[in-house]
Amino acid sequence: MKLCECGCGDPAPISKETSRTHGYVRGEPRRFIKGHQRRGSTHSPETRAKISAAKAGKPSGRGNPGAKCRHCHRRVRAQGLCNAHYKKLLKYGDALAGSTNMRGATRMEQYLAKIDKRGPGECWPWTAGRSEKNYAMIADGEGGSMPAHRYGFGELVRPLEPGEVVDHTCHNIDDTCPGGNTCEHRGCQNPAHWQAVTDEVNQERGKSFSAVNGRKESCKWGHELTPDNSYGYKGRRQCKTCARLAARGQHPRQLAKLGQLPFAS
Repeated sequence: MKLCECGCGDPAPISKETSRTHGYVRGEPRRFIKGHQRRGSTHSPETRAKISAAKAGKPSGRGNPGAKCRHCHRRVRAQGLCNAHYKKLLKYGDALAGSTNMRGATRMEQYLAKIDKRGPGECWPWTAGRSEKNYAMIADGEGGSMPAHRYGFGELVRPLEPGEVVDHTCHNIDDTCPGGNTCEHRGCQNPAHWQAVTDEVNQERGKSFSAVNGRKESCKWGHELTPDNSYGYKGRRQCKTCARLAARGQHPRQLAKLGQLPFAS
């Protein structure tokens, strides 16, 4: 019997069809159970061995309804563990993997426990949940959630004024960060990397297409983008000099098409 190659210890299913694209051969075991393809890259050989041992058919606690988990008060499911700890054992090879029990701790203690505090000049990564846009999130105490850096700023620095947002200055000086939802600076909890600014200033400091163009001092043809030589059109900043030249048919791009000027992109 062939086992799933992710290391979960379960038998691999038999393929019912042949697929050259996926490498299936009818009647032969597949490499992975459906949904287990990505597990193999996250476990070390030692962890795989622990998970396989956990799935080796050791007796469960279902025969003793009164049995309690050895790590908490819940009912035993298998190997002296409740359902939650047993799932952690299967997934990580350690029944106590993940965050510690913070029941009874204050909100600030829970917040600090989720920060990977490093050097004073380094980013302090958030180790708990994040939003779809990769911002660190924490419970707001009213059944919802809020950005963790806003809570931290209000507790560790000062309360935010109306209209203020927290800008991560570590993001502004990191030229290697592409920005967007993959930006790891959005989870930084180092108070030294925070600054309270207006939303407009925060947008101007960003690395979005509009923010980068907004910081330009001249157009691509070398004309200065001063307030007197620029105007807004469909949400974009346009050069008045370029517009006047284009209206006369004398813009460098137009002349280049006529062969009267080398084209410059």
